[in-house]
Amino acid sequence: MPRVPAHLREHALVMLQGGMRTADIAMATNCNVRTVRCPRQRYRETGRTADCPRSGRPRVTTPAQDRYIRTSHLRDRYRMATTTARVTPGTHNLSISAQTVRNRLDGGLVGLLYVRQVLTRHHRQQSHLWAQTHCRWTRQDWQRVLLTDESRFCLTVGFSFIVEGMSVTPRPVIWSKINLEVEGLSWSGDV
Repeated sequence: MPRVPAHLREHALVMLQGGMRTADIAMATNCNVRTVRCPRQRYRETGRTADCPRSGRPRVTTPAQDRYIRTSHLRDRYRMATTTARVTPGTHNLSISAQTVRNRLDGGLVGLLYVRQVLTRHHRQQSHLWAQTHCRWTRQDWQRVLLTDESRFCLTVGFSFIVEGMSVTPRPVIWSKINLEVEGLSWSGDV
């Protein structure tokens, strides 16, 4: 459950001491009745409205390390999380994970969160070569190719295996009709 801001807790307590009902305060502050009752009960028991410390897993990075992660990715937005994780020491362990770096960047909405590695010069050359070899293909050549996004797909008839594979290029499906014939089974329909 998210923490209620301190000013809202104190405001609700002042309203309660002023004689307002709990339900009216909840409606005025746009929160649940229980959200008003719990700080009142805590104030009666402890004499303060501040939240009690919560248990939980300790953070792996300090606020200074969080700032370092943030500024390093502001300086170089193409820097990968794995690179930052390698050079940032943790408080409890010798290193932190790349997922921790992604979580810190996601919390501050900084940097580009990569799912895959950055394209190298070799990747760009291969992509250009592929485009050059396929630029003169006719419509008949392309009709034999099913273009999808980069996810796996599996078309089945009952429990019979027909096709499993990867896509050719990260583009949406171009043709809406496909015809498949494998091992005597045929399937035709809209994609």
